[in-house]
Amino acid sequence: MDSVETVNAWTKAGVMIRAHLGASSPHASFFVSPSKGIAFQRRLTEGGASISTGLPGVTAPVWLRLVSEVNSPNEYVRAYYKKNASDPWTQFAQDAFPSVVWQPYAGLAVSSHADGTLAAAAFSNVSVAPKSDWQDASIGRTGGQASTSGGTFTLQGIGADIWGTSDQLEYVYQQCPGSCTITARVASLENTNQWAKAGVMFRESTGANSRQVDMIVSPLKGAAMQYRAATGGASLSAGTIAGAVPGWVRLVRSGNVFTGFWSTDGVTFTQVGSVTAVMNATIWVGLAVTSHNTAAVAAAEFDSVSLTQP
Repeated sequence: MDSVETVNAWTKAGVMIRAHLGASSPHASFFVSPSKGIAFQRRLTEGGASISTGLPGVTAPVWLRLVSEVNSPNEYVRAYYKKNASDPWTQFAQDAFPSVVWQPYAGLAVSSHADGTLAAAAFSNVSVAPKSDWQDASIGRTGGQASTSGGTFTLQGIGADIWGTSDQLEYVYQQCPGSCTITARVASLENTNQWAKAGVMFRESTGANSRQVDMIVSPLKGAAMQYRAATGGASLSAGTIAGAVPGWVRLVRSGNVFTGFWSTDGVTFTQVGSVTAVMNATIWVGLAVTSHNTAAVAAAEFDSVSLTQP
């Protein structure tokens, strides 16, 4: 944000994400003004009240950024700023839309704050990254992270386990509306415990005690299909097989029937187990890692990731 003309103390220029182009649309915006500093402003519901979080004393030129992330049922938007190109980004504020904004608009916005009078603003170094189908969540505890490069996913997960009545893991996921199949090669997994786990997972929510089904591989305990059929219920094993990284894991959802497979070459898959678990029609599907060690982070790499539907 290079400059903004002073028409009013509250003349605004900045970046905006909005649900549609109607005047009453839900939106999240990050503005700089001539004399009111920077402000993270948002309308979280259609035609609802506007909310503002401000920081006086910051003027253009300034760098502004908005980042959105889905964590169903909400969509979170975070505002970042920095004064100079070489400065690190500082997270300023965040808020959540009560429901996911599908196919939002993202762009630049200017308002003179004076009806009938134009205000000029100058922008440079503008970039927009489309919202990825893949989202990332640290479930049950913080400290994990995930990144992608080409077709390789790197997850760093920390937590007690994916087991019992609740889980602690790093999860990269997207929606599965109905039946679908996820396959991935676990290229590597750090040995933080003999039961550290990396694999593929269906999950009803990102709550720690959610219903879930997974097909994982561990450093020393082979490959296993495990599941929790009731929210907050006990975890059970649907089957195990000898195996170690690198190797392929696959889960197939057909209605409420989930089937897990293991392969050493990505061509021939052996069924490990099958279980019936009643979940919502649309659930989450993705990659999961836990260190099985609350004092250490386990890094795992996945490639050859595919998600298909019948």
